[in-house]
Amino acid sequence: MNIYWEVLIITAILAFVFQNHKKVFVITTAAVHVFVCGFRYKFMHGDLMKYNTEFMESINYGWGSHEIIREGRNTFFYMLMKFIAGITNGNFQVLLFIIALTSIVSIAIVIYRYSPDPFVSFVMWSCFGFYIFSFYSIKQTLAMAFIMFASIAIFERKKITFYMLVIIAGFIHLPAFVFLPAYELCMAKKMKTIYIFYVGAFVGIFLYRNQIVTAMSD
Repeated sequence: MNIYWEVLIITAILAFVFQNHKKVFVITTAAVHVFVCGFRYKFMHGDLMKYNTEFMESINYGWGSHEIIREGRNTFFYMLMKFIAGITNGNFQVLLFIIALTSIVSIAIVIYRYSPDPFVSFVMWSCFGFYIFSFYSIKQTLAMAFIMFASIAIFERKKITFYMLVIIAGFIHLPAFVFLPAYELCMAKKMKTIYIFYVGAFVGIFLYRNQIVTAMSD
């Protein structure tokens, strides 16, 4: 956890030094986060050991094999692993760096474009655990990056781009598909429409809760 506090302190120092230079602050802060996360010890967590095993084994599987396609469940993630493993001769650290770079760049872009206080935004992202979480939950982190890009599509009212990005995120990590209704909800003109959606979702989840739990467990 020492590195966590050190990164927060560095972020605070950069915020003070570049308090009148938003763009420079966001870029330098993002660079620090990418460096620390991208070059972390590749076996620092049990999940990474499991991912590394799958990463190394993916070299031996065909692109259309069950181990890569997995019936559409997280397919894009395993395709990315196979691609990186193939071109780097099994260098797992490269995959970790690419995911760290992608996720932190997505956060930095959203903060730069839409946050009135980038320092507070970076601190909130870190203190809510998303940064440390990205050190070992690489599949979820990569999916989150595409959801962040999809959020930009909502702000810019790019409907097709939004759905494309969420679908990519869903094929990286299946639960990301839960964001599919986000665009229409954000575009809804009347609160009544949003309330109807939430009530309907609650009723549906309550009535089929056992089936949902079973499906998710499988």
